[in-house]
Amino acid sequence: MNTARLARLAPLSGVAFLVFALAGVLTMGESPDFPGTPAEWASYFADDEQAIIMGAWIFSYGLFFLLWFLGSLASVARRAEGGDGRVSRLAYGGGVAGATLMLAGNGAIFMAGLRVDEAGTISDDVATVYGDLFSALAFLAAPVAFAVLVGGLTVISTRTPFLPTWLTWVSGLLAVALLIPFISWAAVCVFALWCAVVGTWLYVKAAPDQA
Repeated sequence: MNTARLARLAPLSGVAFLVFALAGVLTMGESPDFPGTPAEWASYFADDEQAIIMGAWIFSYGLFFLLWFLGSLASVARRAEGGDGRVSRLAYGGGVAGATLMLAGNGAIFMAGLRVDEAGTISDDVATVYGDLFSALAFLAAPVAFAVLVGGLTVISTRTPFLPTWLTWVSGLLAVALLIPFISWAAVCVFALWCAVVGTWLYVKAAPDQA
């Protein structure tokens, strides 16, 4: 497969992120609602630690594809923005920060499952630390960084449309939702779908140019 072909397929890494992230979450099972009691977190980790370890591992592959997708997205946004590319660079930085925070939160879940697998049990206090760390990183900190990404792309697309109008509006609403603490967890789920939709759009849009 030549370099041009790989570049052509690169935006579809957004779809791969959605697939692996969804598979990872479904494998891990439903975690306690935030903030979750110590007993709930201990029970969650102890019930099926193998599923948690496997799910976290699968989710990490999704984050690999997310970072790859961010590179493709930043390249398109930079060309659309022109000039010094300040907003596109800011958006890319937000995306990388969000993916890093997600990876750290995912690591907390993985380590909790690994501890149960090694020791056969986990105390309520230790389980709570891992659970709260996961919740804070994945559903409070990461959404703010992702809001920088989505918001920056919205600004660029309103100036020089590289996304369709409806998707630009959806992106703006998503950026706002990611900044609202009590719904940011749901907005993160929508963000994964947004990556797949944007990636698919960029792939289809590039088809005539790459033919």
